Order: sequence, then structure tokens, then C-alpha cells
Amino acid sequence: MLNQESYTALPQAIETLTALLYRMGSYATTHLVDDAAILALVFC
Repeated sequence: MLNQESYTALPQAIETLTALLYRMGSYATTHLVDDAAILALVFC
């Protein structure tokens, strides 16, 4: 079970994970979606 320290650290961990996912999505949208090879992998 989670103790009190885990409950106080959890929002910070979620915020860090959200920022990381946002940066990865932003990078993928900017640099990878325009690439024809990546689009071929996604749609074929």
C-alpha cells in the first residue's frame, strides 16, 4: 500500500510524466509525421 510520502510525491511524478509525454508528442508531430517512411509504417 502507499504510505503518506508516496501520496505527496505522486502528483509530482504525474506532472513529470505528463511533461515528458507532451514533449515526445510534440517532437513526433514536428519531426516524424512529415516523414514518408514513418507514415508508411503507421498506415500500412
